[in-house]
Amino acid sequence: MTYENDYLHSKYNAGTPHNKKTTRVQTITVNHIIKQPNYALRKWGLGSFVALILFLFLFWQPISDSSAVIFSSTSSDIKQAGRDAGLNMHGQAIFLNNDPEFVDASALASACPHDEEVVEYGCYLPTSRKIYILKINNSELKAIMLTSVAHETLHAVWNDMSYDDSQKVDDELTTFYKSNTSETLTTDAKPYQKEDPTTFVDELHSLAGSEVGLSILPSFLQSHFSKYFSDQNKTVQSNISFNQNIENQTASIKFQKEQLDADSKELDNFQAAHLDNIERVMQQNLYYGDTYTYNENVDAYNHNREIYNDMVNKYNTSVNTYNSVRQNFVDAYSALFPGKTVPVPDAK
Repeated sequence: MTYENDYLHSKYNAGTPHNKKTTRVQTITVNHIIKQPNYALRKWGLGSFVALILFLFLFWQPISDSSAVIFSSTSSDIKQAGRDAGLNMHGQAIFLNNDPEFVDASALASACPHDEEVVEYGCYLPTSRKIYILKINNSELKAIMLTSVAHETLHAVWNDMSYDDSQKVDDELTTFYKSNTSETLTTDAKPYQKEDPTTFVDELHSLAGSEVGLSILPSFLQSHFSKYFSDQNKTVQSNISFNQNIENQTASIKFQKEQLDADSKELDNFQAAHLDNIERVMQQNLYYGDTYTYNENVDAYNHNREIYNDMVNKYNTSVNTYNSVRQNFVDAYSALFPGKTVPVPDAK
């Protein structure tokens, strides 16, 4: 018998087994999706991690160098010297990491004893990782301090190089040195020729990098020194300027001395002609009782005395200026070249 009762039909047939099963499967599927790992997020995280590692690998040195320069406790004038010497961020970091210090001649001689034939503007002590730079007060000769900064920094570079790298640079430097391409390098390296080969090539490395322009260096050495300089020409020009200024100051002091000697002779001649002669005539006037002529000569004598005194004042001013300039140069030269005769008049 079939019941046509809508109420019972709806009560017992509202949900078919198929519908219930479907519902359960759908629910399980949804739950399964929620519990699955997020592979896209994992891939993104892994990719970010790899990118970070690659970034640090590629840029660790620049980041480390920048931090060393920015957070260095070294004085501002020493930091500025590193920049003015043409060092790039990597070169500045090496310079600052080796505890640089500006010292006077006696302190330099005490900290860095050396052969008297070698002119020393600074030194690098590998055992203590310490750089000393001779402090120069003469404004026209201070340029050599920048060359010294570059020179001593390159000693630190050489000290930290691997054996294989140093051998490659050694071969290139020796070949370049023997070619006599750079007169500056040939001249400045001479005092070190009696040193042992290791010390000699170490000095060649610093001399070539701080005094020889990149344009005349072999490509290998150009590439090598470019790792430490943003503008290597700054240290080269500082060295050239220093040598030229020594010649210029020497010539200027000699000229000033010659001018002073000429002025002194002019003073003597004026005194003899316009004061001493009039004074003798005045004595004669008094002897013969010629008061009128005597008084006229007194006026002339006093007028010439004023001219003479003005000449003397100018001369004394010139002497004071000369003595100041000369002493400043003598002090600087004596510090730079201890034991050597200063090439100016009356020097010992």
